[in-house]
Amino acid sequence: MAERLKYRGYNSSLAKGYFWRTVQQQEIDYVEEEAGIIKGFEIIGTLKAK
Repeated sequence: MAERLKYRGYNSSLAKGYFWRTVQQQEIDYVEEEAGIIKGFEIIGTLKAK
């Protein structure tokens, strides 16, 4: 996720970002919309609750 945000910052992107999670709260994906184009990204990693 950090790398995607860096990319957007370096390229002056105006994309709107959204998180998408399954009903079972098991998977988080990231979706961006820019100029009517929607792109989806799979986030791979471990989430740790505090």
